Amino acid sequence: MKSSLLCSFIAILLYSCSTPKPTNSPNTSDCSFLEGIEDYSRLKCGRLEVPENHDKPNGKKISIAYVVLKSEDSLTTQYPMIYFTGGPGGPALRSITQNLNNPILKTRDIIRFDQRGIGYSSPLPDLTTRIYDLLAEDLTSEQEYESMKRVMADLRNECDEKSIEIEAYNTFQNANDVGMLMDHLGYEKYNLRGTSYGTRIARVVADKFPEKIHSAIYDSPAPVRSDFLTSRLDDYSLALRKVFDACESSPYCNEKYPNIEQTYMEVLGEAEEQPIAATYQGEPFYLNPQDLIFMVRKELYRNDSRDLVPRYIYSLKERDMASINLILEQRGSTTANYSMFLACESFSQYDTSVTEEALKLKYDSLELMPYELALFTSLYLASSKFMQRYATPDMLELNVSSIPSLLLINQFDPVTPPENVIEFESKITFTQSFTLDEGGHGGGDMVCKRAIYDQFMTNPMGELDTDCLKLWNPI
Repeated sequence: MKSSLLCSFIAILLYSCSTPKPTNSPNTSDCSFLEGIEDYSRLKCGRLEVPENHDKPNGKKISIAYVVLKSEDSLTTQYPMIYFTGGPGGPALRSITQNLNNPILKTRDIIRFDQRGIGYSSPLPDLTTRIYDLLAEDLTSEQEYESMKRVMADLRNECDEKSIEIEAYNTFQNANDVGMLMDHLGYEKYNLRGTSYGTRIARVVADKFPEKIHSAIYDSPAPVRSDFLTSRLDDYSLALRKVFDACESSPYCNEKYPNIEQTYMEVLGEAEEQPIAATYQGEPFYLNPQDLIFMVRKELYRNDSRDLVPRYIYSLKERDMASINLILEQRGSTTANYSMFLACESFSQYDTSVTEEALKLKYDSLELMPYELALFTSLYLASSKFMQRYATPDMLELNVSSIPSLLLINQFDPVTPPENVIEFESKITFTQSFTLDEGGHGGGDMVCKRAIYDQFMTNPMGELDTDCLKLWNPI
């Protein structure tokens, strides 16, 4: 925890003396756009019209779909929580009624919305199936790059034909949508809760609309980096090294999966000589070295990655096709919209100096990446002529925030490592930060984490009972 003594003292006085006013939300509700919902009694839904480009308020409009999940306590005076999904490109309104079991609803409303370009909110033409189809083919890195260029050219053409200003589908326009949504819903203040990329939007919202924010929770914080590829390569290598070291230091893991790092390298080399002929949804799916790195990275996202990654590597070594195919069925697709991923990440995290030659040098420097990371590499290289404008340096510069903030990170996270917390903390005056001895990206013991979220939102300046957290070392 860090704080300025004077700032904290003033903040504690302000927070302890304030009593939330009764919350409010639109009286009308239209949930007809949701699919498969039978009971709407605890849902308030709607669509909000916003400018496609907030710099052109009188220009084209798009629609933002939202759902308010109402608290079990109809008289609650606690400020609601807005949830921000990750990705970029992750939908928030799929299977919405599953969220009615969230214990946070005992004390406050939860607001979920599909970000612009996703799901029910004026979705962009979705590249995801075409991009994932490239994984199934036995393509070299060069062939994948050429295929990706064609896919992205088609997306650009489709957006132009439909008069979609794809450069407007970014974090900063997203944040302005949220500002309008907060005004529309009419609550006095809000708690922000983001995971992964959702923390980036939440942080910009906190910057733009501090007067509306009661507290902010950043789970697996994702700051803006210079580019969206090399940081992912570094983070993958770091997490994989930690998993290998943990396995080698564990008598159980080391006995069951001996020489795990050497085995990993051998598996990649063997796949270069002879790709693994797997099946996915009844169709051939060829796993070459780039694809295997992509799939190992997917396993690192799982809560029990310290066990799953060695197990997966050994199933590849043994060509255990039942296990390989099962994992493909479980991880071989995504619900995220890759067009939104591309638009968001390219706009704020594309560096023209990261050329093919620079990337080769980068890969040469990473001992655990003797081959390229599939999809992300070709996607990045193919982005060079995709966007017509990019974020300016002043857009990327955040103010110092005085909003009380809770930060949680997993020690073995493959995409938002613990160092990200330090970067977030550098521009927030009061934080409570915890590094968890957990694998995966986000996730972990969600029963425990939600209880801590609720404590924090109720009293952001108070001491938290974190006994249920499996702590590594608090940063």
